[in-house]
Amino acid sequence: MQYNHHVSVSGLIVNENDEVLLVKNAFRGWECPTGFVAEHESLQNALERIIFDETGVNVTILDLVGINKDLTFNNVNVDFICKYESGELVANGSSQEVKWVNKMDAKLMVKDALVHEMLQNMLYYRGKVGCWNFKKNPFEMIEKDVYPKI
Repeated sequence: MQYNHHVSVSGLIVNENDEVLLVKNAFRGWECPTGFVAEHESLQNALERIIFDETGVNVTILDLVGINKDLTFNNVNVDFICKYESGELVANGSSQEVKWVNKMDAKLMVKDALVHEMLQNMLYYRGKVGCWNFKKNPFEMIEKDVYPKI
């Protein structure tokens, strides 16, 4: 058996007006800042780096809210909720646009099925970590759960 996975992180960033920060990706459209974790890099450092690189803002990580695996491409993604701390919005890296939006608008702007699932999990986080496995092209949910079960 071969063990070859990629790891990525995503962050839902919330500001003092209870708005969320979305970036526009050329392939997936609007989404939360997302990117791959470099070799020997911690999940937290990767998330902070990716958010700053894609948006120009600094955050504090508040909670781990989800973990999911793409069974098609062997990617494991870890989702976090973050609090905006400082910085001016700047579209960089893979982001074409960056903007603060209210939570209802965010749900309407996100069109990609996987990104929508991740966003829903992050927006409605209530202390239970979402865990799911899926396949891409087309998106198919294979297994979905939340933890802890109690």
